[in-house]
Amino acid sequence: MMEQQQLAVKMNSMSDVVSGTGSRSGAPLTDSKWLNSAGRPMAATTTTTTRDARQSNLQQPTVFGENLSAASGSASDVDDRSMLVFGGWDKHTLKEVMYDDVRQVLAGMPNAPAIEALWSARNRRHVCFCRFKSSFDHTAIDHMWTVLKWYVKQVKRKCTGSNNNDLWMQPHRTKEYRNFASGVNRGLKFLHQVKESKAHPATFLQHGKPCKVVEGCFKSGAAYVYGNVIGTFKLQLDDFEWDITAATQLFKCTVDEWQQIAAKFKASKPDA
Repeated sequence: MMEQQQLAVKMNSMSDVVSGTGSRSGAPLTDSKWLNSAGRPMAATTTTTTRDARQSNLQQPTVFGENLSAASGSASDVDDRSMLVFGGWDKHTLKEVMYDDVRQVLAGMPNAPAIEALWSARNRRHVCFCRFKSSFDHTAIDHMWTVLKWYVKQVKRKCTGSNNNDLWMQPHRTKEYRNFASGVNRGLKFLHQVKESKAHPATFLQHGKPCKVVEGCFKSGAAYVYGNVIGTFKLQLDDFEWDITAATQLFKCTVDEWQQIAAKFKASKPDA
């Protein structure tokens, strides 16, 4: 009889542990951190290890080719310094034509890095974008600069279907910088027209060194004539602030002539 009572007590204790009303020591499970909202013991949780996390990252899908621009926005709006921009083609050139030219250029490069993505914003365009795969000891940005430095020293390839245009490449820049550089370039085109209208030479000697009569700085936005700053591009104005007095003296023209050339230049829609 005593053995039966001891067995019944033991069975009741085990039942309490399984049901969550007791512990193996016989004490009730009253600590709420171990119970769920229904008062039942919470299931054991599994901690993700660092190795599991790495494997999870490796299993994430990678977007290549044209889907890249669709997934991350237009390449023109993305600030990605690892991208290389190729250009020189006529407007509305088929993207496949541009891709073939880019591959042909890289085929001539010793130990050329592998391409991760090559795409264009539209089916017909005049520029395309390229990103290289990272390697064990070099990042995508490293590969981009290696290709760029190599191409500077090469005979430039002609763009297929263009009017003998050289294929150029340059690092991808932010939209703000591209707007800034476009404004500086527009101002330099205008100065070249003034220079040609007054029959100035293309170069001159300064301290015994040949220099361009018209020069520009795409970092500060300054425009130079005969080595003197005559204007600075202001992005907020989308225009140059000219020192017309200095400009007319250096170009040996009148203010009226300057303004007439400026009006004709603006009417020609230089950004079109």
